[in-house]
Amino acid sequence: MSNFEEAFKYTIGNEGGFTNNPNDKGGSTKYGITQSELAIFRKKPVSIEEVNALLISEAKEIYEHNYWIPSGCNLIDDQAIATAIFDFGVNMGIISVVKIAQEALSVTIDGHFGPETTNVINSIGRNHFLAKFIPLIQDRYVDIVLKNHDQVVFLKGWLKRSQKLLTLMS
Repeated sequence: MSNFEEAFKYTIGNEGGFTNNPNDKGGSTKYGITQSELAIFRKKPVSIEEVNALLISEAKEIYEHNYWIPSGCNLIDDQAIATAIFDFGVNMGIISVVKIAQEALSVTIDGHFGPETTNVINSIGRNHFLAKFIPLIQDRYVDIVLKNHDQVVFLKGWLKRSQKLLTLMS
């Protein structure tokens, strides 16, 4: 089975510290955790200052409970595949990344990591999956920019992040 700790180390390397870019639809963010997400996790409103003070240990807890498990990564045998799905679940959301993974697997696309997705993903080779997954991720980012031109400022970073997945291929 895949390991959350290993995936977390990979993803936290892609997520920076505190940012509050006015073009970022997530608003103030630290370690990839948005202000609204932190408020939901804490079950109370949080300030921008509280986002900035977020500890990595709490971010890790949010990642495991809100991303790792809901995206089905805990059910994936191959560490690289689990890490790729987890990393992009953090970046673009669980439903979106699961749909992209399902498209790469040629299974029913419903955004839920169920038995069909689990069985196919655990029978496919890492390189085969990533070779299909990476271009689909990149296409999604281009679609975002085409629909919302002010997001172009993020495109280079998104594409660089997706290219980094090539390092997970064996």
